[in-house]
Amino acid sequence: MLCNHSTPKLPLELLLEEVLSHIDPEIDLATLKALSTTCRALLSPCQRQLFAKIAPPVYTTNAPRRRDLLLRQLLMESSPHLATYVREVRFKFLYANLSPVVFTDILPILHNVEILFVFCNGTGNWLRSTAEWQAALFHIIRCPSLKELHLSYITDFPIPELSPSCFNVLKLRGIIIALKGRPVPPLPLSSLRILDVTPWRQPLGSNFRSLLAIAPNLEHLLYHGALYIKTS
Repeated sequence: MLCNHSTPKLPLELLLEEVLSHIDPEIDLATLKALSTTCRALLSPCQRQLFAKIAPPVYTTNAPRRRDLLLRQLLMESSPHLATYVREVRFKFLYANLSPVVFTDILPILHNVEILFVFCNGTGNWLRSTAEWQAALFHIIRCPSLKELHLSYITDFPIPELSPSCFNVLKLRGIIIALKGRPVPPLPLSSLRILDVTPWRQPLGSNFRSLLAIAPNLEHLLYHGALYIKTS
């Protein structure tokens, strides 16, 4: 006699998304594009994977990457629902140039980004970036969906202006922190739980209290790799 064991079944869309999540768009973009045209059931899961992460090219001479990014930008402008799929944005810059050559225009329509990376290969000065780029980036930083913010090798970044924000993980690499004598922002980063800081040639010193004041609900503070836990 056969036993009939009822087992829970995943909805087809969730099952397809799980399978497609193992295809990296950065490596096998052609496969996802081809699968998205095979049948209607695969279209939405493929689009979610294709648009999940956006990483503008570092070099203006990287024609294929730049062409692909511009195509995705055009698609998001014509079909705004595609912008809701973007969960991670990575910007990498060369030295002092902190203004991207493409993609700034699309940032204001992104509302579901969870992870934002801004990395400079060298040391970039925030004050030299364009006002348009600064405003577009802060739109992402203040999105309620943002969970993690990673900033690397950027000088003069206005850390107090990060508030109000909703992210709970902040990682700063090679950032010159100058908080001593500056007022604590009126709306501190109350959602921040983990702060990982590796500043450029700076001891912890007097910045410790300032960092805790900016993040009153901080649970873990890592400074140059050493773990500090805030206690009441």
